[in-house]
Amino acid sequence: MKTTNLWEITKIKTWKLDANAKVEGWKYPFFTCSKEISWIGVPSYDCECVLIAGNGDLNVKYYKGKFDAYQRTYIIESNRTKDLDMKYLYYFMDQYMETLRGQTIGWVIQYIRMNNLTNIQIPLPPLATQRAIADKLDKLKSLIDLKKQAITKTDELAKSIFLEMFGDPMKNEKSWEMKKLSEVISIKHGFAFKSEFFANSGKYVLLTPGNFYEEGGYKDRGEKQKYYIGTFPNEYLLKKGNLLVAMTEQAPGLLGSPIIIPKSDVFLHNQRLGLLKFDNKNVNTEFMFHLFNFPGVRNIIQSTATGTKVQHTSPTKIESIILGIPPLPLQQKFADIISQIEVQKSNHKVALAKLEELYQTTMQESFRV
Repeated sequence: MKTTNLWEITKIKTWKLDANAKVEGWKYPFFTCSKEISWIGVPSYDCECVLIAGNGDLNVKYYKGKFDAYQRTYIIESNRTKDLDMKYLYYFMDQYMETLRGQTIGWVIQYIRMNNLTNIQIPLPPLATQRAIADKLDKLKSLIDLKKQAITKTDELAKSIFLEMFGDPMKNEKSWEMKKLSEVISIKHGFAFKSEFFANSGKYVLLTPGNFYEEGGYKDRGEKQKYYIGTFPNEYLLKKGNLLVAMTEQAPGLLGSPIIIPKSDVFLHNQRLGLLKFDNKNVNTEFMFHLFNFPGVRNIIQSTATGTKVQHTSPTKIESIILGIPPLPLQQKFADIISQIEVQKSNHKVALAKLEELYQTTMQESFRV
């Protein structure tokens, strides 16, 4: 396939505004190096372009219309509109970002230079082919976004049902019996694994706060970020359905985040995580997960934290929290409903994974030189 240097078919420039030029609630987009879009009152540009974040959170965006940009954002416009479709360029740059990340320089803040962009060799099929590629990727991206929205809605439904059945735990609107958490659960720290326990590969994976989403739930960080354990005390081997809580503020908002272990005899947990132990006579796992994940309860847990550089709490402090605990049969009814919702969510996730795989395959085939 014919290729050309990016500088031959585009003009690339940066602007002069500082990041603090943004004003929330104003009319026009203001593009910085963040993935999130800010706003500004008076735009400097009115064009169709691709925007590359030059430092920090390296990312690529497409925009057509009036906007303004931060001084470290590269603005790429076509100077040969008969040869280059800008949506095609956007998708090409989106898959090329991994290469650019490997070319960054800087110790504290990673950044890319102008020649990292101008020297890019871009495949350049006929304009009609470019538009067909962009259209196909647009449709796949829309389907992916719809699936992600469907997954988000299942989470929102679960939260809505929790509130409907139990009320706000902070207000105890339904007058449930107030109990110290120590009356229904106990929390056990994980093991302080040292270097001699680690392995290059294997069956057993060490969980850390990095495996927690801020909004709750297990996060698979991928093969490159897994910590394997060779030998270990058997008492720290987790079972499917075990409930853990993050005891350390490894990332903003993470402290108090809960996860339910997705499968048995694979995971272990370190000392920054707490395993919730209970006999199922007073509380249900699914109920406790949503209770711990309720914003007000998370705020209470976070208020117990101490530390200067890194905030952390303890099992004793969490166990001393007093909350209304509804009767077990109602908790179990809630768990049954959530089980049905989780089936829908799982189906959405399977469909999403297939769409994302198709999207990546299409990207690779479309831009193969």
